[in-house]
Amino acid sequence: MKIAQFQQFIFKGCDVHTTVDTSGNPWFQAGDVSKVRALANSRHALILLEQETRSAQPRAQSAFHFNREQQPLRLWSKRNSGPAKCLRMNGHLGWLTDTNCKLLGG
Repeated sequence: MKIAQFQQFIFKGCDVHTTVDTSGNPWFQAGDVSKVRALANSRHALILLEQETRSAQPRAQSAFHFNREQQPLRLWSKRNSGPAKCLRMNGHLGWLTDTNCKLLGG
């Protein structure tokens, strides 16, 4: 695949990087798409990790801060692996805010 051009634009406040191959097909950078998808859903309204007042964060917010989809975090919890251990809170998964801050350099 030969890349014809590179473009950057802002969508819903997020930088989105695209390229177009010589056949005219657009290609989007996966990390940008994940950020836009997380912000597009009002349930995933996010705040900065340093401003978080809860002791643990739900999976959607933790996935956003780790720049992952939610499924890898679910697998981390199931296999008891991954960079951060999760808690089970009333049938839901949560990740400690302090641990996330340390892991992400906050």
